[in-house]
Amino acid sequence: MSNVHNYQVDHLLLPVGSNPLPNAVAGKLLVAAGGMITLIHSKDTYALAERLEAWLKSAGDSAAPLARIDLAEVKESDAGSVYRRVEKVLDDYASKMKQTERVRVGLHYTGGTKVMSVHAYRALENWARSTENQGQEREAIFSYLDARTLSMRIEEIPGRDMLSYPVSLEVKISIEELLKMHGWQWHLDKRGKPQKPVTTPMLPESTAALRAVHSINTERKIWTDWLSQELLPATQKGDHWKKETQLQELAIPWPGLPALSETMRNELGQSGSDKLNLKVGKVSGFEKAVDFCKWLNGTWLESAVLSSLQSCSKELQLQECCTNLHIKIPARDGKKENEGEFEFDAVAIRGYQLFAFSCTTTDKTGLLKQKLFELSIRARQMGGDEACAALVCCVEPNKVDKLEQEVRHEIGPEGRIRVFGREQLANLSQHVANWISEQSKEG
Repeated sequence: MSNVHNYQVDHLLLPVGSNPLPNAVAGKLLVAAGGMITLIHSKDTYALAERLEAWLKSAGDSAAPLARIDLAEVKESDAGSVYRRVEKVLDDYASKMKQTERVRVGLHYTGGTKVMSVHAYRALENWARSTENQGQEREAIFSYLDARTLSMRIEEIPGRDMLSYPVSLEVKISIEELLKMHGWQWHLDKRGKPQKPVTTPMLPESTAALRAVHSINTERKIWTDWLSQELLPATQKGDHWKKETQLQELAIPWPGLPALSETMRNELGQSGSDKLNLKVGKVSGFEKAVDFCKWLNGTWLESAVLSSLQSCSKELQLQECCTNLHIKIPARDGKKENEGEFEFDAVAIRGYQLFAFSCTTTDKTGLLKQKLFELSIRARQMGGDEACAALVCCVEPNKVDKLEQEVRHEIGPEGRIRVFGREQLANLSQHVANWISEQSKEG
């Protein structure tokens, strides 16, 4: 652990805002063994505070457990309510301590609203300076989590320069834990079972061959012509895929790309076949022929990203890499029509930093811009300001920078976004690794 542990406190105040991630990190790093946490929440963030409490208890150090976690409600936009409630929490805590004891209390204010943070700060600062403490030594430690530098910033004495400690790998949070803290769920399939992410790339050798094909315009055109002239006419009826039984009976010509076709023949176990049989079987990783058709039609790019992430996971200390994340946001009022859903094509997580990917084989800039914008919003909603968003697509090299600039103009210049276009596909693994390394630098 970095020297941030030198500033662990006996009692940590955590104002609760819309994203639980900063408080989860602070709660793990800044409380001494046997210490306590008070979650300062509004009526609207009560449920989030409860979920955060549950995570902090489950993620606690068994060798140095917390004494307890309390919840304290305030009126979010009422400065007086915040000040008085925090003051009472502090007075109640001090009254239980011996007068000769040194009391060290911290406020971590990344997670709360401005009103909550400012007036909790004032209350703690005044409480620590109070002349009515009857000789009790009181120390206040103020902190926030810096999303730009992935560091914990510590203010030991008000007015002094902030100290900075790198913490990007000090706390590890899983994707499922992030979902639970937000109160989100996996989308349910038609059988009512959670639709869990995919952790194994489909047909990795064929995926690598397709990346090479799409990095060369002439070969990419042969592939897209094959899709529009052979695959889709045979497998779709209108805008929908044909029935599974019909798809399993189909065999279509191989694409006119000898190297790719040979790779696919070998990987699918169809080396002696004159045509591509769509009934590929579970040996390829696909349960249904329709899944294989979708893979051919574009989801192979998700497999390419997953392979790229896994190839650098050990080097970059990524604890989780997966694709096909379908997330459901339950409605607060319980009404089904107010529920929300979104999807990440691929995700990696490093420590507590989320990397989200959207994958598409289109090169239409309007659609690409919309995808990257929506991805960035959702990534930050789930992973906070530290979260990074990347679009993997087939856009031409001269349009990559313009696309990034246009989206940054809408989300802000500090947005952690990246576009990987056609030029990066052939060596996607290295480009993805370089980007993650750049975005996860501390300090």
